[in-house]
This record gives sequence, C-alpha cells and structure tokens, in this order.
Amino acid sequence: MTGRDLVGDEPGPLLSPMTTDEFLNEHYGRSFVHIPGPADRFASLMTWPALNRLLREQRFVHPRLRLTKDNQPVPEQHYWRTVRTPRGGFQQLDVAQLLRHLRDGSTLVVDSIDMAHAPVLRVKQTLQRWLGAYVSTNLYASWGATHGFDVHWDDHDVFVLQVAGTKRWRIYPPTRPWPLLDDVQRGPKPDQPPTADLMLNAGEMLYLPRGWWHDVTADNRASLHLTFAVLRPTNVDFLAWIVQRLKAHDVARRDAPHAPGSQETHDVLRQLRYLLAQELTPTALSEYHAGQREEYALDPLPTLQAVEQPDPRRWDQDAAVVLLSTNAKLERTDTHAVLHIADRTCAAPHTQINVLERLLQGRPVPLAELIEACSAPAVGDLVTAGLLAVV
Repeated sequence: MTGRDLVGDEPGPLLSPMTTDEFLNEHYGRSFVHIPGPADRFASLMTWPALNRLLREQRFVHPRLRLTKDNQPVPEQHYWRTVRTPRGGFQQLDVAQLLRHLRDGSTLVVDSIDMAHAPVLRVKQTLQRWLGAYVSTNLYASWGATHGFDVHWDDHDVFVLQVAGTKRWRIYPPTRPWPLLDDVQRGPKPDQPPTADLMLNAGEMLYLPRGWWHDVTADNRASLHLTFAVLRPTNVDFLAWIVQRLKAHDVARRDAPHAPGSQETHDVLRQLRYLLAQELTPTALSEYHAGQREEYALDPLPTLQAVEQPDPRRWDQDAAVVLLSTNAKLERTDTHAVLHIADRTCAAPHTQINVLERLLQGRPVPLAELIEACSAPAVGDLVTAGLLAVV
C-alpha cells in the first residue's frame, strides 16, 4: 500500500477492516481501537533513509527536535552544538552525541513532521478534512527498552501509526471524564491493571481518545511511529468564543456590580443570562466550528509564479496542482460539479468531475487538466488566494 492509497475524502484504508461509520459511531471520542494490518502498511509514510535526509536537510531547532529519556527531557546542549562563524553562530545537531544518546535509550521526537515530509502531510490533511478538527503530527524513533515518557494522558485524541519495529502499549481508562490541560482538578493515576496490554507492530494502528492513560515502551529493536493528534474544540472553548462576542454588548463591558443583594446586581445578572441565552444557539455553534476550520485549514505552500504572472496558462503546463485547504467540499448540481474551497468555488462539467474528486482527495492534478475543467481565471484566483498550489 502506498501513501497515496492511504489518503482521500475519508481515511478508510487507515481504518480497514473497520468502516469509517463504525469508527465514528462506536469509538470516536469514546474508546480505544487497535487495528492490525500488514507490516508494510505505513512504510511509504516514512523510512529510515528518509528520516536521515530530513535530519540532514531540514534546519530543525530545539524543541521541535528533542530527545527524552525516562520521562525527562535530555538537556539540549548534550546533543546540539553551536557552530561559530565570523558573522555569528547557529545551532547544529552534534551527530556523535545524538547517536550516543539514542544508543543509550533516548527517544527522538520531531514535532510537526508533516511540514517537512509530504506523505505525512497528505494523511494529516485527510484526517483534518474528515474530522473537521485541527490535526498535528509528531514522529518518535527509539532503539532501547527504556521509557521515553511515564504513564500519562493526552489532552487530545490521537491516531498512532506504527511504521517500523514494535512498541508495547499499556492502556488505562480515564480517571477524570473529559480532562483539560489547564483543568481545575487532576484525575489520579490509574491504580488498576491496564484495560489493554498490547504489542503494536509495524503496520498496525492505535486510536486513543482524550484522557486515556497510556504507558509506552520499546524493545531493544529500532522502532518508528507517527502520531496524529486531533485537537477537538471543547465546550469551554465554545463558551470562551461566546464571551468574546458578548463584548459587543454594553452590559457585558460594564464593571461587575459589588453589592450581591442589590437591585443593580439582580438586573445585571438577568441581562447577562438573557444575552447568553440569545447567543447559545445551534447557529452560533455552527459559526464557531466554521471559524475554527478557517483558522487551521490552509497549508502554507506559495506558488511564486503567480507573483509575476497571474495567468496560469503561462505557467509550466506539465506542472501539477494540489489543494491546500482542508475546508473544502464537493457539490453536484444538474449540470456541474462545484468544489467549494473556503469562500471560493471551482466548477466543472459532470464529465470532468473526476478532476475535482482527485483534487479533494489530496492528489496532485495536472495543471492543464484543471484549467480545462474549471477555466484559467478560476484556477488563477484559487492559487492567488492560497487555496491551491502548483508543485
């Protein structure tokens, strides 16, 4: 299975043999899921040679690239060195020290690996488009049997894709429902045996909802896995957004009354309750989610050809175009298929709907083919708006 086989409108191949409906209806946000698969299932997403190249070619800096061991960060000066030049200095990985720490059991962590590696980005975009929530990615590589992290829970849902090697996962249910990172109270660590004690092998996937405790260890073989963290907005987030909207009202901006039993206090509280009731509607919730999708939907990939020449017919017609926004949907009318991307559209005849479907699935589409389907002005407008990119 290739990386392109893993992406689309929905992550069916990631979940197979489970269906997407089964996952959403029975497990999403509710319970952990362990899905077996062939050992090479995720091999196209990352390889050891590819990781070597990224460490060489990308100017990763701490803490985006870091080491952990036994639940503690390894001090950055232990594996970074300062290269001094006549024009100043810069940080560079100390390869000898990096290898020594990894050999001694440290775990290598790289945040936002999707921004450096296109196959991972395509999976992230698929999950983000499907779930309508922001997704971030991390890479973890280890070679020893020590703990990178102690038993803990995350403040987000997570999909774990084991690319190579094996990790042991001990999983415990939440000890506090829907815990928050900045919560007013912490749930205790689990004091019962794990709900699941499993080996996650290459090609297998694990899903954990927010708040599920887990303890992860590797054996003495090389292990490589990717995590896709789903940051779902909470009701607290929604209420904070509502409070910002209340600033438009005079009574919300007033000084809070001091006398608890006064008529003024009674009147102000009554007005505030009324304002909240007016704002807390299904329409407001839809507006909130739409605004959230617009915040994180775009991948920042510019098309510099558009600076000098906005007409895409003058660009390299052998190039391909990719969709940058995960805030997109396809609508079918009697005569056309219309791809809605943020506040813009791209329409094509039904005979060329496959072009838009491939674009929506995160697949590159030949530039000439997209121009023929949607018109040059439409393509140029979408590229200029940062919604499409030529690659």
